[in-house]
Amino acid sequence: MKKLKAAIIGTGGISKAHLDNITHMAEKVELVCGCDINAGNLDQKALQYGFRKYSDYEDMLKAEQVDFVILATPQMVRKGPIEFCVGRKIPVFTEKPPASDLKTAREIYDIIKTSKTVVSVAFLFRYNPIVKKTFELLKGRQMLLLDIQYLCPMMYPENRGRDFFYSKELSGGLIMDQAIHFLDLIRYVLNDEITQVHAFGANLMQKKTRENTTEESVVMNMRSGKGTLISYLHTWTHKKWELSMDIFAPHAKINLDLAANSLKGLLNEVDISCSPPLKHNSPYFYELEEFVNYLRDGTGTILSPYEDSVKTMALADAVLRSIDSGETVEL
Repeated sequence: MKKLKAAIIGTGGISKAHLDNITHMAEKVELVCGCDINAGNLDQKALQYGFRKYSDYEDMLKAEQVDFVILATPQMVRKGPIEFCVGRKIPVFTEKPPASDLKTAREIYDIIKTSKTVVSVAFLFRYNPIVKKTFELLKGRQMLLLDIQYLCPMMYPENRGRDFFYSKELSGGLIMDQAIHFLDLIRYVLNDEITQVHAFGANLMQKKTRENTTEESVVMNMRSGKGTLISYLHTWTHKKWELSMDIFAPHAKINLDLAANSLKGLLNEVDISCSPPLKHNSPYFYELEEFVNYLRDGTGTILSPYEDSVKTMALADAVLRSIDSGETVEL
């Protein structure tokens, strides 16, 4: 079976996780080329991973024959590369969120839906084995309640991320850039759509400025179409990374700790726990492995096609609208 040839667009930040994981699939994939407008990032990654360098993705994809593209750019740079790849029938594995705003995401989907080209969005929680195990344990049970916390220290100067993370105008801020992971997981775990959202945001530690226009903390209450209630707290004011979801069902309560990759709880009055090791110590490995296997021999599964990711974008957009209005938003 042939080895796939891959290209990467964007060599900063998250690219390292995907580049490392390609090295663990060397029998299946060869990274042949990469592109970035940041010469420093490009030179460093090309030297480390041994690929040909380009400063323009169109030039790269005209010159190279590749089987798929990893799109690891900031979310403000999605539409152009995806449109170009789809026009050349090149499958795309794109980082989340699928765009910087809902309008652009819908425009991108309009481009994709007229083509049979695969565009998969990297919502990694869907692919995590600990989430799959949760599905197995709760099979056939009605989800009654979800209680979620995502805590991290990104409002502390020493833990500050890239500048665009803090601009709602560019990235969508805390909700669209980061909380969207759990908003997507909510939809996936429930196999249901959210119908009502009520959210509040606050900036008590770091006031909003011209450079910092995102909320630092948000609380969200939601209801799904089947009636499940969801409570979600997300903050950038906690000095430790904690990502947890408590799932309540009849005769069951399961705690998913996605920072520790562990599961524990009570099932039919029996204590349960599970903490499987991650392949190559990377939660990002599984999403790319499934994509590669899907393209290579059809054995992988695309759990987050672009069309579905737009529904998650719509939920994140509803949260932002509720923060701004103070009202419940109906979806």
